[in-house]
Amino acid sequence: MKNKLFLTILLLMLSLTMILAGCGSGGSGSSSAPGGVNTGIPTVVKLLPVQFIAQTNSFITLKARVLDGNGNAVQNYPVNFTNMSLTGVLSSATANTNSQGNAEVRISSTTPGFATILAQVTAGTGIVRDRKTVYFSSNDVLAATMSMDVNSVPGNATYNELSDITLFENATDDTAEVLVRVFDAGGVPVGGGWGVSWGTSHAEAIILRAETETNVYGQAKAVIQVTPETIRNTDTHVNVSAFAGNGSFNLTTLFLRPVVVSAGASSLTASPIIVSTGGTSTLTAVVKLNTGAIAPDGTTVNFTTTCGSVTPFGQTTDGVATGTFTAPLTEGICTVSATAGGVLIGSVDITATTTFAIQPGSLTVDGVAGGVATFTVVGGSPNYQIFTDSTVITPAPATVTTTGGTFSLTVPAGTPAGTVAITARDATGANASATLTITGTATALTLLPTATTIDSTPGGSLNVNYLVSGGTAPYTVHFTLLNYIDLLSPTQEGSVVGVAGTNSQAFIVRYSWINGVTASFTMQVTDSLGANVTTTVTLAP
Repeated sequence: MKNKLFLTILLLMLSLTMILAGCGSGGSGSSSAPGGVNTGIPTVVKLLPVQFIAQTNSFITLKARVLDGNGNAVQNYPVNFTNMSLTGVLSSATANTNSQGNAEVRISSTTPGFATILAQVTAGTGIVRDRKTVYFSSNDVLAATMSMDVNSVPGNATYNELSDITLFENATDDTAEVLVRVFDAGGVPVGGGWGVSWGTSHAEAIILRAETETNVYGQAKAVIQVTPETIRNTDTHVNVSAFAGNGSFNLTTLFLRPVVVSAGASSLTASPIIVSTGGTSTLTAVVKLNTGAIAPDGTTVNFTTTCGSVTPFGQTTDGVATGTFTAPLTEGICTVSATAGGVLIGSVDITATTTFAIQPGSLTVDGVAGGVATFTVVGGSPNYQIFTDSTVITPAPATVTTTGGTFSLTVPAGTPAGTVAITARDATGANASATLTITGTATALTLLPTATTIDSTPGGSLNVNYLVSGGTAPYTVHFTLLNYIDLLSPTQEGSVVGVAGTNSQAFIVRYSWINGVTASFTMQVTDSLGANVTTTVTLAP
């Protein structure tokens, strides 16, 4: 009897294991299998729009990156794309991944509005998927703005509390109220009568009721219900969108599980922080939770600014969301802020200026490891010609054609410590300057002996030992007079001595002469980065 009972329990455990192994579904950026397994089998899909906002009658490129359980790209695998919205048309419903694991399609629209795109892959582990929401705007300048705030149902007078943006905290908590405030280009509420259109990223997020016009205060509300609760098994959140007749739009996130964004661990940066009037700066928001983990993929980050304009939202991938700030046409300092999960995660000041300058004024690169330093030219009159005082570290491109344009300096690994002076010259002949500092333990190029004198009274030949050190090997040897280099010399004109990765090399030059000759010439040793050092050879009776 005991054996039969044990056998029954064992069979039940095996069946349960097989069922669990066969299950699989992915949420926004989630996977259906733990990392380190399913080699070569699609386990994670990340949908990566090249941009989240585009003008109507244009397109947005969508990249779906497919990875296996080890984080490696899955090649030549079909990805299905579905537009979950009425706005926009996909260029194709399927695409195969390339060598980097990316499958690409485009979405375009002739009308303004939001489009939510679902990318999914069917694999042996189940279905893995991701979705992102993009917006098509009929305005090329994002001047009008919209704010979005969330309250519980029933709620209180305080918006965007953790309990407001989190659903399913109890059995009946499946509803939230979203309030939009619509502003004109001057930041003033628009008043009544402006049309408002609402949408959600998931079919399970139902708009129970919505106000489709603003009231006299420029406000409108919608009540969103998420059902069934089982959506929590596959997704971490839903997004709610709205856009108004004055061209303003925005997006906000409702979480299906408790998610607490950490203001201290999250951050907002801008690059550059000094731009020309009318120029742009890239915003990067890093969103982390109080657990130390990154925010779920697809979490909305909302951007606001005190002047100029800004893309109102971005969505996270691997905890990072980006946006674009556009400076006003007048000089000033604009403060850009980012909010995620009802938490202010950071603010940054960006200066708009007409002063001709290279920004930043100085950068530092480790000469041992090497690296790339990127600068921005602001103000002045384009085009700008870029110069450095180095023959090795030169600008790319050498001509910047627009204010706010960038150029880079590449520092090869093993570059000796020092500084590089940078000059930008605009169309009027005015100059701006900056400095690149190269640090590290790389040493300057040296050659010993620094001079050699040979008694030529009797004719003959002589081997001279040299040591080159520092700089970046290998080294090339050149002579200003070749007729005194013996044909049997181990080192000849153009000889290469030393190998990459070493910092010194001994070599021999054999000199020959006839009796009583008088001559003086130079040997030059050049390293692989173009630095050089010389020594003199004198023949005299």
